[in-house]
Formats: sequence, C-alpha cells, structure tokens
Amino acid sequence: MKKTLSIFVLAVLAATASLKAQYYYFDPFANGEKHLGVEAGIGGWFGKAQSLINNSDGAYSGYKADKLKRDPFNPTIAIIYKRTIENRNVNVGNTFRLAFNWWHGSVDGSDTVNTANTFTTKYKYTNIELSDLYYLMIPVGDNISINAGFGLTLGLNRDPSSTIEYSNGTPSVETKGGLDFMDLLSAQIDLMVGVDYMLTDDLTLSANIIGYPIDFFGLMDDENVKGLRGVGEGLYVSKKFPYHLTFGITYHL
Repeated sequence: MKKTLSIFVLAVLAATASLKAQYYYFDPFANGEKHLGVEAGIGGWFGKAQSLINNSDGAYSGYKADKLKRDPFNPTIAIIYKRTIENRNVNVGNTFRLAFNWWHGSVDGSDTVNTANTFTTKYKYTNIELSDLYYLMIPVGDNISINAGFGLTLGLNRDPSSTIEYSNGTPSVETKGGLDFMDLLSAQIDLMVGVDYMLTDDLTLSANIIGYPIDFFGLMDDENVKGLRGVGEGLYVSKKFPYHLTFGITYHL
C-alpha cells in the first residue's frame, strides 16, 4: 500500500507540475489573493443505504445482508490553499484541498434458512483525497460571501477492516479485506456551496458542504455490485453520493 500511495502522489504531483508548466501564464488566479488554512468536519451520504453479500463461502457463507447502518460521525481534516479574485459584484475563488477521511458503519444480516441466526459487522476504511474547486463568491455585506461552484477530486482508498459478530455462538471474525481495483481509486465530480466570513483582514472563517454525485471509477463497476464498495469477505456497502460538511480557517498570505 505504501508503494501504491507513493506512485499515486508522484503521479498527481507530476500532472500538477505539467499543467502549471503549460498553463501558468493563462492562470487567472496568478495575481489573486492567496490564503492557507485548515478545515475539519464530518462526512455522510446523500445516497440510499444499501448493502449486499456476494459470497457463497467464507465468513458470510449462508448469510444475507439485511440492513446497513452508517456512522453519523465520519471525521475529515484537510489542508487548503485558496486563491481569490475580487471583482465589482461577484468574486471568484479556487481552492486546493488535501483531505484525510475516516468512514465507519455496520451491517446487520441473517441466515438465509434460519433467520434466528444473525450477524453484525462493524467496518471502517479511510481515504486520501486531492480536490480542485472553482466557485463564484457573492458578497453579502462587507464581510460575508455566499459561495457556489464545482470541481474534481482524485482519491486513494485504504484497505478496510471489519469485525463480524454472530448470534449463534460462532467465534467473531476479524477481517482486513483487499479492495477491488474500482474501489482503490476514485475520480469524482464535486458540487460545493458554502459561506465565508472575513474575521479580520488576515483571517477568514468558512463553512462548506461538498457533495460527490459522480465517481467515474464507480461507473465502471460490475453490474452486480454497481454503486457498492467492497469492505472485505464479499460484503459490499453503498458508496453513492457521499458528502463532507466542513468548517475552516484561512490566513491571508
């Protein structure tokens, strides 16, 4: 995984350097205001909660998934580099985000023959994301702006782990499952709305919600698991339309 992460980071840096080399003189933000800061918040899902067991043997042999329960607290933290251009009526912003996200949830299921035999699986996984957002900033008064725009996020998902507990006395199982290739990487279209409050000339507070309605790798999933993410041992959970609600602070460079 360290090797995969290194290759991913190097590829992103190489692509960014190449784009800057080609388009630097056409960058409208080259002379804009620069800000550096951090964001923190929680993640959730606009998409419907769905789960599936696609395995005839192993830890889930003879079982089916009944209910997916998502953890309401999925923390995220990000380093952000923001650029803005001030115009007469509407300002323009661009933000680069390097985010670290943690996701949690559980799946309840039952035996396909004897429904009295049940299981509960608690799973977790993490991902690292690099986002590039562009948005309009509509001033409301002297210190507040309402922002809305879109962008692109590239992500690297880490291997999930889970704990399976059975009701019939079968010993619990700890898993560290590998991800399918389409789950390992993500390339998502972003939609963003938010608000900025200029606390001082140097400090700005922000609140944003970023949704990810389209994942290009997810569109290439096999039909039987389309829109689902593998979390080990043949268990899949929905990955449709996640979002992040964040609160941040930036310093004017």
